[in-house]
Amino acid sequence: MKLLDSYFRIISHSETDGQHVFSVQMLSDHPVYQGHFPGNPVSPGVCNMQMLKECAEAAIGQSTDLVEVKQYRLMGVITPQKTPRLTITVKLTPSEPVTVQSAKGQIEQNMATLTANVTADGTSYIDFKGTLVYGIDSRVYLAR
Repeated sequence: MKLLDSYFRIISHSETDGQHVFSVQMLSDHPVYQGHFPGNPVSPGVCNMQMLKECAEAAIGQSTDLVEVKQYRLMGVITPQKTPRLTITVKLTPSEPVTVQSAKGQIEQNMATLTANVTADGTSYIDFKGTLVYGIDSRVYLAR
């Protein structure tokens, strides 16, 4: 489920030397906050991971699938009231393609390591590292 423009909005995006910096606005009227938690909304970790993935997609201009989380360090609580504007720094490092089995036979699948950091007003909230697949068909099973 895409969260862009419902859970968060990208205000700006810049790129320097392969590092993408996004300024995002958290949207407090997203339905997730009705249950997490009523009267004291807290941004769910899984939604924050999806937000990082969608920023990576905006950086490369392609859909991706997050296939591995190597690190997800939460150093503070993100809320739409206390941290309405976040800075998300994304770096994608391509790795060797892998061979995958799809309905169309074996294909090479592009992979990249996603490293991301989320800050607000100089305070770090999330450090993340994971693996994305992208390209021809990211919804296939990895052949290992």
